[in-house]
Amino acid sequence: MRGLLGRDHLAENQALLLMPCRSVHTWFMRFPIDIAFVDKDGLIVAVVRQLKPWSATPYISRARATVELAAGRLRATATEVGHTLEFAAVR
Repeated sequence: MRGLLGRDHLAENQALLLMPCRSVHTWFMRFPIDIAFVDKDGLIVAVVRQLKPWSATPYISRARATVELAAGRLRATATEVGHTLEFAAVR
């Protein structure tokens, strides 16, 4: 329920995976974020760039999860709708 609330930034090499999740709000947040909405297969079905504090995304019915990143990371990595994300355990 808390997500990124209480933080003052998100490092460029960090991300937050929220599952299940079909919409995001940034109420009470202190910084903007980028968001990739992914379906059950990891396909990116929507992106929101630079979501400012005190904002909300639309409800994305096809999404099953979201990946929240530092603002600007989606553009910097050329991540777009139609790309597929792969998740792997980090040891």
